[in-house]
Amino acid sequence: MNSNNLSFNLADVQNKINRNNRNITLKHIHEAQYVIELAVSAIHIIKKIVDEIKELVGVKQNLDPNFAQHKTNLKTVTDQLKSLRNEVNAIIETYKYNNTLIFNSKGWSWTFGENNYSWRLDIKNLINNINIFLVDYNALWLSIDNMSNKLDDGLNNLTAILFNMNINKSSILDINSLN
Repeated sequence: MNSNNLSFNLADVQNKINRNNRNITLKHIHEAQYVIELAVSAIHIIKKIVDEIKELVGVKQNLDPNFAQHKTNLKTVTDQLKSLRNEVNAIIETYKYNNTLIFNSKGWSWTFGENNYSWRLDIKNLINNINIFLVDYNALWLSIDNMSNKLDDGLNNLTAILFNMNINKSSILDINSLN
């Protein structure tokens, strides 16, 4: 066997290994991007629901439970608030990847080459901390504002992670085009 032929075969094998490793990394990036896109879409829906909760809490705050006509409205508003909270919990249970909740207490982490990414948003805990039966409206508003802020932070973090993953993906694709 010729030594030139052997070195050519080793280089060819090494190129195939490198290509396979890049393809595996790209597959993992695509999976991570899918999880992030699911989370972003769910957060946008949940933000709209939280806005509805804010409106209803404002209505509830203006109702006098001692006024007979307001008692019926108060019950209706409270039922609507319960329903909205249940909607958020249903979204949490629906958004999954490979049977893992997108919004789980452990969060998600990914490593691509030298880059580590992690993200966690426990929406279930946030929505359950909104006690719609509170009469202390200051505490209720604080819990709603806290959830809104956490949702915004979550979106910002996901956007940054997605941006960085796209940069990594582009560099991997650039390397692929060189080989």
